[in-house]
Amino acid sequence: MTTSRTRKHREDQTKSLGIHYTPRILADFLAARALEAVKGQFLTALDPACGRGELLEALVRNCTNKNLARLVGYDIDKDAVTHSIQRLEPLVAKGGAEIRCVNFLDLAKSHRESDLFDGECDTMPKFDMVIANPPYVRTQTLGKETTSSLARRYGLTGRVDLFTVFAFAMSDALREGGVFALLCSNRFLTTRSGEPLRRLLLENFAVISITDFGDTRLFDAAVLPAVVIARKGRDATQLIPFVSSYRIADASPKPVHEYSTVLAAIDAGADGIITANSDLISITRGHVPSKSSPAEPWTIEREEVVQLLARITCATKWTMKDLAKIRVGIKTTADSVFIREDWEQVNDDIRPEGSLLRPLLTHHIANRWRGESPRRHVLYTHTEVSGRATPIDLAMYPRAAGYLESHRERLEGRSYVTEAGRQWFEIWVPHKPSLWTGPKVVFPDIAESPRFFVDLSGALVNGDCYWAACPSAEVAFLLAAVGNSRFASWFYDAQCGNKLYSGRRRFMTQYVERFPIPDPTLGLVKKIILIARRLHFEESVDLNAELEIEQLIAESFGFKEPLW
Repeated sequence: MTTSRTRKHREDQTKSLGIHYTPRILADFLAARALEAVKGQFLTALDPACGRGELLEALVRNCTNKNLARLVGYDIDKDAVTHSIQRLEPLVAKGGAEIRCVNFLDLAKSHRESDLFDGECDTMPKFDMVIANPPYVRTQTLGKETTSSLARRYGLTGRVDLFTVFAFAMSDALREGGVFALLCSNRFLTTRSGEPLRRLLLENFAVISITDFGDTRLFDAAVLPAVVIARKGRDATQLIPFVSSYRIADASPKPVHEYSTVLAAIDAGADGIITANSDLISITRGHVPSKSSPAEPWTIEREEVVQLLARITCATKWTMKDLAKIRVGIKTTADSVFIREDWEQVNDDIRPEGSLLRPLLTHHIANRWRGESPRRHVLYTHTEVSGRATPIDLAMYPRAAGYLESHRERLEGRSYVTEAGRQWFEIWVPHKPSLWTGPKVVFPDIAESPRFFVDLSGALVNGDCYWAACPSAEVAFLLAAVGNSRFASWFYDAQCGNKLYSGRRRFMTQYVERFPIPDPTLGLVKKIILIARRLHFEESVDLNAELEIEQLIAESFGFKEPLW
């Protein structure tokens, strides 16, 4: 039987448990920042996912003017616990450190039932500090039963990262006024799945600082880390200092400051373009917008950007979501079965009927303004009945039925399909076929620069892209013009901020639907649409035409020239 991707993920301990041990330089940064925030001479500290003891040892190394009364570490990895005990052996021998092989989340559950961490109910007091680099995995990876239990425990819904669950449990283990020091994926700053953690911080903590290290390669793994330092106890009046750092390809003017590491640059208060370890890095300082809600991405607010956004907001008549609903493309969850370039090589007796093989737009053929001809076709297992996507009747398509039957074991392995009351052969995320037939704008999920294009062919869109069925071709060309503009990229960075490695952005529904759209009734905007239409039908991109669109977008929002 073919092993599913989810099963392979669970069998890979690094992926399934999210094991990414903290580099010494980053452990020292986190420990030093956390110690600076501690009030009082004595310190009890907990690392609930201590791994090999990197953070606990960093506390010892960086603790200069405070007494470490007690260090406690938990981990579920016996070998890692043994390593930690050896690493902290002098403290362990004196009773100043305790390392246990135990699941902290199980203890947290017990705490909620019996106040395990409460000094009045147990010999273990709440801590002055909780410091952690918890596992970086989705809770869904842990299995349905565990995931449901964690969700109920902390009132979480949807797709949640495990480090968020740890953050809630860490909060429980802190005394009022205690220091919360978290090293985690920067995803929580900008994604919908990060909303619970953003809410926890806003409602229960005075956040001292947020540092987003972006793609500056502090981990060997493809992890974009962030550090949060906070003190338990709400302070709704405080602005939250926010620093981010990302690598860039080039800089003009050239940077004048050079640092040994990006951490040294941040500690020195650098702001702007610097060099560190031969990398060009852009460091930006500001604060989380003062009126941010947990439902919105957290980006860096700077006064000049605030003023510019205010002017744009006043001139904005619509956003993209007002003109078209943005959707992710189809997801088969068995692409090798449903999506192929070589359908003609399938045996004649089981080659699916041609009416079911639909051209598929993927990120591979996405270009600005116009996509290439689709190279892949998808076996589309749905039709439309009474306005709803409905699975086909296999009895009407004997060849497709034979083909799917030959892959039945693989398809039935997707247990979540049948558990959801669906038929075993269905595509997991389909769409109503009628939506494909009209003009639509399509763009890749992840891209270094925007690649919005208009499709008039009626092709389907794959799940590595997003798309919007538009009421007219004019609307589609307008959305493509805005999406491809430098204005939209600037707005994305100012309001959404979800950057990946090498400057790539995530063009997801929650971000793109916020893009401001100039009033389509303006003469300037009608000209934008005409230029975008021309670019769609031309063989090569006219850079001067793109610059003209940029100028027209600026004028449509009330600016004499682009300021972004």
